[in-house]
Amino acid sequence: MRQAGQARREREAEAAEARRRDAQRAAGVDAGSVRDALRGGRGEIATATASTSVPVGTIAIQVVDERGQGVPGASIRLGIMNADSSRDSRTAQTDAEGLFAFQDLPTGSGQSYRVNIPHQGATYSSTPFRLEPDRGHLVRVVRLPVTRDTRGLLQTIGQTMLEYRAGRVHITQQAQLANLGRETIVFGDEGLEVRLPRGFTAFQSGRVMSDQTLVPDEEGFHLKGSLPPGRTTLTWAYDVPLDGTDVHLSMPMPFRTFRYVVMTDHSEGMALRVEGMPDGEARESNGRKFLVSQIERSPGDAPWDRLAITVEGIPGPGPLRWLAVGGAIVLLIFGLLLATRGGDQAGALARAREARREELLEDAAEVERLFAANEIGPKFRTRRMEEIVAELASLLRLDEAASTSRETPPPARTKRRRARRA
Repeated sequence: MRQAGQARREREAEAAEARRRDAQRAAGVDAGSVRDALRGGRGEIATATASTSVPVGTIAIQVVDERGQGVPGASIRLGIMNADSSRDSRTAQTDAEGLFAFQDLPTGSGQSYRVNIPHQGATYSSTPFRLEPDRGHLVRVVRLPVTRDTRGLLQTIGQTMLEYRAGRVHITQQAQLANLGRETIVFGDEGLEVRLPRGFTAFQSGRVMSDQTLVPDEEGFHLKGSLPPGRTTLTWAYDVPLDGTDVHLSMPMPFRTFRYVVMTDHSEGMALRVEGMPDGEARESNGRKFLVSQIERSPGDAPWDRLAITVEGIPGPGPLRWLAVGGAIVLLIFGLLLATRGGDQAGALARAREARREELLEDAAEVERLFAANEIGPKFRTRRMEEIVAELASLLRLDEAASTSRETPPPARTKRRRARRA
């Protein structure tokens, strides 16, 4: 009888494993596709290159399909961003060979251009560029087929950073998303719902160079737009009230996840606990102390549908006030360390700092524009500008530390899901 029961359990386990593999194949998710996503191993969707073979003041555009064949009649929208923050656009269609050229465009630093190819709810875009005075620009865009099936969507690295300010917790979250398929995922009119903790306020989202938009509502936000094959990083932040010395956060996990990291500023006596993850371990980087909890999952693991975080022993505002800067750059740096193991980490960190610095300066200009247009009030303007200045200062400190010694951010050691709790 015991042997028969054991045989039945083995058959059930084999059947469950077969169903898991079938689900992975249906979603296009396997170990190889995950490794490919972590390496960023997908071809570029759009390239923009200055070329002496293109006449001055000209943007020559080629739109091809997934096989490299020219797409006739493809819609083109040329975005023009002027130095005074005004915007303009021009539209066109490709010819029978998938080609079109905008001519007699202004050159120099007074404006930048971006080529956009809309297609069935998706938009394929080049990075912004300026036209040089002695050559034109060649832009090539791959217009892929689209799908509304999100089973091939994987969060390769998700991160949450908690910082403490007067009467509130400032939370920065980042999702490095990978579309493991060969079609662009379109989220539709309603978008993908992402719910945040109850009582959140002051929602902000980082700029992205593609067509993803984070639209906030009372429950969180909706991710709208599309995700082409490859990786896309989204960042958002918000505040929750802090009343006492403990904080408890709970929110649904909207993405299938490979790695996840939760970090908090650390002072003596604090503890970090995350449901289903190891307790937080103390780390230090450039004089800043953290508690860090990490998890790594396999594609076939049971769904992880809720992120529940508890931080205990939070001191008053004094001991941690000077630390409450730079949550976005902390997540950016830590995510790069996870994604560039064995590579040029120092170079990647330097480029990340410079990119973040440019984003902050653009954000500051946007805040001033919104304030001048009466779209935001003076209190929000003051608070956001203080945050931007503080993060710029933290970037400067990181630059100074890197110039005197090699950067040694928190080790990118990853705990397995079944790791024994400390």
